[in-house]
Amino acid sequence: MRIAAWRAFKLITAFKPEHPCCKAIAERVSGTDVKGNTTMTFLKYRVLTNLGYETEKEQEALYEHDVVSDIFLDNLKSATPWIIKAVNIKLLVDQIDYGKHEHILHIAAHFSNLIKVSENVIVRHDAGHALLRIIGLLTPDQRNEIAVELLKGLEVGEYEFSKYIPQYLGEAALWLPPEQLEEILTYLRGLMASPNDRIVSVALDTVGILLECYPCYRERFNDSQERWEKRRGQKILFLLNENKGEELTAFYRAAALSNICRFITQYRMTQGEFAISGRNKVAFFPGTFDPFTLSHKEIVREIRDMGYEVYLAVDEFSWSKKAQPHLIRRQIVNMSVADEFHVSLFPDDIPVNIANPADLKRLKEVFAGREVYMVVGSDVIANASSYKKEPCENSIHSMNHIAFRRVGDKKSDNKYNPKIMER
Repeated sequence: MRIAAWRAFKLITAFKPEHPCCKAIAERVSGTDVKGNTTMTFLKYRVLTNLGYETEKEQEALYEHDVVSDIFLDNLKSATPWIIKAVNIKLLVDQIDYGKHEHILHIAAHFSNLIKVSENVIVRHDAGHALLRIIGLLTPDQRNEIAVELLKGLEVGEYEFSKYIPQYLGEAALWLPPEQLEEILTYLRGLMASPNDRIVSVALDTVGILLECYPCYRERFNDSQERWEKRRGQKILFLLNENKGEELTAFYRAAALSNICRFITQYRMTQGEFAISGRNKVAFFPGTFDPFTLSHKEIVREIRDMGYEVYLAVDEFSWSKKAQPHLIRRQIVNMSVADEFHVSLFPDDIPVNIANPADLKRLKEVFAGREVYMVVGSDVIANASSYKKEPCENSIHSMNHIAFRRVGDKKSDNKYNPKIMER
């Protein structure tokens, strides 16, 4: 009977009220006994209201009594058919539309719970859309509570459940004030460092939704242009050449490129051309980086803040020490600088030996039209064999340098103050 009532509700949307079929439906629904069944009462009320019939009894049953708790219990029962749960979601939203806001936080929390644990995909999506419809009516603290609950759902590690969360968490987070939104971004950044690929995947999906829907945020919270742009500029890296050997890497790359292409197309259609500002000076920073330390990162920041585009080149191996495997060191460097703008890894398929003039010539060609500076420590200049050789065309002696003193060197004050040395 409940399914028949749902079909009747769907049918009347396809016909005008004066259609003969609508009259037959109204007669059948009016004679249906739904006493004590809140879901059926709601369906009856919606059908008759849309047909223009009197619904005083149904309104009294729905709005003069507290029906929310009963709906919560009904939705949490595994024996309840999914179609009834879908109707119950509409019923809860209707309660809020009617002005009954005393349970709005509990309703929002119920929707977030359905997004996380419901066994039916349709119920998950209905709950997600309903949550986004009412979240603007919550207080800032209530919105934050709901966003945090959804955020915790990303950490379950079961992709078949967590994969539905990003779409709604990403949009819900954009209803948070700037300070709370930045806390969510910080938390997502932490999830991206998880050893669990499934957690990283849903965290990246969430950030993608945030970026896709982000244009609405400035008007919603009257955010300043500078702060709005700075938050959007936090770097998310898609390093297509990393993690070699993984079976699904090619599919990950294809999916990333597809979404990037879609985003660029939509942006150009709605916002116009990209205004990407480049930097004319390039700082090439080679090293073993075993490990990449906070001191290395401080040097990178100092150089970046001087107006350089910094490229970190991780050496394949080191004759002087037993270094960790090359790809592990690259991944450590990648994660260490992922939050730094204008700092990138140099492609590992372009080897650069600073003692080989041919390699240095190729390096200049890679950055043709830009000034290239070699970043080295004072000990390298003093001890490396490449600097002791006779100067020749394209040798290391022909390169601009940014030199820094290491802690422990004479005249060092324990701060890395890079010194520019132009040829």
